[in-house]
Amino acid sequence: VRFYMFNIFRKPQPQFPSKLEFYTYNNWKFIKRTPVKSAGKTFFLHSMHDEKDTMTNGITIITDKHYNPIGTHDYLMSNMPSLLDGYEMDVIKKKQNMGLGELLRLASIIEMKENGIEKIVMESVPSAMPFHIKYKLAPNITEPKDLLKALKKISSSTHSVGTFPKEAKNILDDIAKNGFSLKYFKEVNSLIAKYIRGNAGRWAETKINMQMPMCLTKSDVKKYASFYNKLFKKHEIDYRI
Repeated sequence: VRFYMFNIFRKPQPQFPSKLEFYTYNNWKFIKRTPVKSAGKTFFLHSMHDEKDTMTNGITIITDKHYNPIGTHDYLMSNMPSLLDGYEMDVIKKKQNMGLGELLRLASIIEMKENGIEKIVMESVPSAMPFHIKYKLAPNITEPKDLLKALKKISSSTHSVGTFPKEAKNILDDIAKNGFSLKYFKEVNSLIAKYIRGNAGRWAETKINMQMPMCLTKSDVKKYASFYNKLFKKHEIDYRI
């Protein structure tokens, strides 16, 4: 008589593309644990209410199949005003450059859409500005002192491509001559975005050494829907903007 042993405890293999499911806590929707693909490997992504931190109410976590955390993003979701305020986004060193930061950013866009939030806001450290610009966040300086600081940093950049330093100097000269007005915010935020995009490949020599307020609006997300949808497809996530 032959006996055949079957492993009845073996978990089923993840199915791709993965369909997102959500659950609700405190009237906020969070992503249930779901398999995702990045750099040819399978990871798992989920978001949850963050009970450890009084400053935030949400955290997205990327893990391996053994539930070991690899990447995290803390944020605060609010109704009044309607914002997802992003705090620290972090991927462990040995798993960087595998598209996991990209997955954390996509998860924040999913949270924004599912919860009917109008805008993602955050403060970028100098080294992360090209990353945030890549995913369509825009500089959002609203204080004159920050605007002047950014213009001075760009105007004194000796390694920049293009005419960005000259453009920054012209605006500074114009402000010195005519005084400050609100029209400069739109112009300078646009210049900063172009400067970051143009210099992303040489950022170590050209980075803007200051905290940079950045944002992504609901209308921006709709505008760049095809860009995000390609990334969902790349990571084998069955989701569309």
